[in-house]
Formats: sequence, C-alpha cells, structure tokens
Amino acid sequence: MKLLITLCFALLLVHGATAQKLSPWGVQLKTGEKLKISNISTNNINQQMMGQEIQINITATLSDSLYVKSETAESFSISKVTNRIIMEMDAMGQQRSYDSDKAEDREGEIGEKFKDKIGVSVDANVSRKGIVKVTSIAPVAEQDAMGGMMNMNNDSATLAGLFLNSPLKEISVGGSWTDSIVTTAGKMETLYTFIKAEQGIAYLSFTLKGTIEGTSNANGMEVKSKIQTTGSGTLMLELKSGLVLERITETKLNGTSEAMGMEIPLTGESKTTVKVTRY
Repeated sequence: MKLLITLCFALLLVHGATAQKLSPWGVQLKTGEKLKISNISTNNINQQMMGQEIQINITATLSDSLYVKSETAESFSISKVTNRIIMEMDAMGQQRSYDSDKAEDREGEIGEKFKDKIGVSVDANVSRKGIVKVTSIAPVAEQDAMGGMMNMNNDSATLAGLFLNSPLKEISVGGSWTDSIVTTAGKMETLYTFIKAEQGIAYLSFTLKGTIEGTSNANGMEVKSKIQTTGSGTLMLELKSGLVLERITETKLNGTSEAMGMEIPLTGESKTTVKVTRY
C-alpha cells in the first residue's frame, strides 16, 4: 500500500510538471521605479591582417541605472544612464585598463571614446507588449559596431534585452516561439524555449542568430564591420513585471572589418551576463 501511494504521488508530481503552462504576460512597471543593471562581458577576438594573427581579449563591466519616468495606458517612459565602465584589454601582448571612476582614465585615449557614454541619459518608450523604441541616444552608441558586437556600447540592444515580447498564447513546458529585434546596428532572431516556472519566475533557454553592421572610427580611420553571430543562453523572466532579471548569452562571431581598402577577417567568442535588481 505504501508503495502504491508513493507511486501515485510521483505520478501527480510528474503530471503537474508536464501540465505547467506559460501564460501571456505584459510589461508592468511603476512610475518612479529605479533599477540597477549589471552587464559583464568577456570577449575573445581573432583578426587576420597582412598575414598576421591579432588576438584581442576584452573584459568589460557596465553599471547602469534605469528610471521609470511616467506611464500611460499603452506604454512606459524610461531613462537609462551608464554610471560606470570598467574594462581590461589585452591586444597583441599589450595590456590596457580603463575605469570611468578614475579621473586619469577619463582623460586618456579610451576615456575620450567613452566621454559621451558616462552619465548620458538614453530615453525610450516601452510598450506594455515589451516593444522598446529609443527616443534619444548618444550617437556613438549607434555607430560603434565593435561595441555593439561586444554588447558594451549599444543602448538599443541593451534596453531591448531587458524585456521579452510575449507570444500571446500559452506555452507548455518544452514549447518554443521565435522573436526578432531590429536596431540601426543590426538584427537578431531568437528561438525561446520554456523550461519551467517557479515563484513567479519563468526560466527559458534560447538560441540566436543575427547580423551586426556599422561604421566606427579607430585612430582617425573609418572602419566598416559586418559580423554574423550565433549563440545560446538562458534567462529568468519576472512574470508580474515582464522584466528579464537575468540573461546569460554565449555567442560565436564570424565576419569582416574593412579599413583603408583592406578587408580584415575576424572570428571570436563572447559571454555576457546581464542582471537586473531593484534599488
């Protein structure tokens, strides 16, 4: 009898897990709400130039804050500010570092590239369906293809990654749907799969593929980049707010940069972890 009861209980647990559904959700923010965003990325890039292999390793940590300014029946007005950037770079055996909190770093070469990034508000509207439309942005954030590739300098992609469009239908455990994001820096198509939901948090896995294109300026030279990306990862979605509280992404990169009439092949790998908490 005890064995029978145990087996029945086990079957109920299995049925409860397999019958779990992910219902449609929407964005629900509060006027005056403040969020902390931590973005940590590691990037390993290989370039082939004039028969020479160039290895670039970059680790970057961005600390952002997001403020919900107002809301309407259809959308929310938000503002994001990058408060600090810490970066460690190793290129061809030469190591460099940058910390935006240090005055000497802000006045250096790297600081010049980020001077329009620190403390600059990026405003956007977020619909209750999770669609993000940037309304004001620092030009460098949209022009720097390499920064977008490393998820360091693209505000549109950062903001879009904080929300997840609902498929507007129930999804069973193991069920999938496709979403796409298009910005001026490129496009990304993502296939999401529902793993489970616990205590108001939905756990998802995903695979992605996309293209990043843009033009940047390096030491006075115009550099055009076109990067193909593929990758996978996991995320945690807070169902009551529609916020992505954590997104971990691993990607592989393959593409070219063009400078001074030369086409430079490049490959690479990147891992990015974005976490959102409330003040």
